[in-house]
Amino acid sequence: MRSDIVLAKTFTPSYDAVEDRIRLVINYEDYSSRLDLWITRSFLIKLLPVMDEYISKHDKTIQADINENKTADKIETDKTEMQNISSTTDKSTFEVTKKDALLLTTVDISYKAASNQFELIFKTDSVIAKTTTNGTHARIIFKTIFDAAPKVGWGISPALFE
Repeated sequence: MRSDIVLAKTFTPSYDAVEDRIRLVINYEDYSSRLDLWITRSFLIKLLPVMDEYISKHDKTIQADINENKTADKIETDKTEMQNISSTTDKSTFEVTKKDALLLTTVDISYKAASNQFELIFKTDSVIAKTTTNGTHARIIFKTIFDAAPKVGWGISPALFE
């Protein structure tokens, strides 16, 4: 089976009430490399704790902050960084360029110690989206996806991904 590979630059999740799924759009502003993915409730509930645990285990900046008791400062820095890299979605572009969504079947993560970077691979049956990023950005990607979920409707604790 041959899979197309997309270099993931942006991640834009939104909840679709009709489908009762999260639509994760990769590269929404670039139609030629845009990829729309469906994330189901059960997949999300399994995915987030595993990703958070893996990132926490390998991200050296988080470990250094924990060892030096800089947790509160680090949280504030992460919030500031999240605001800096998050941007407002152009809703008209987002909707007009919508593609048929593919079901997300697997998310692989690997850590590259030499560069302190994480490789995230989002897989469907026919397309793979890849990105390489640091631990803070990886956390932001997964937190943004989690934030799109209807917590009460899906029976998810808002504290699941903090």
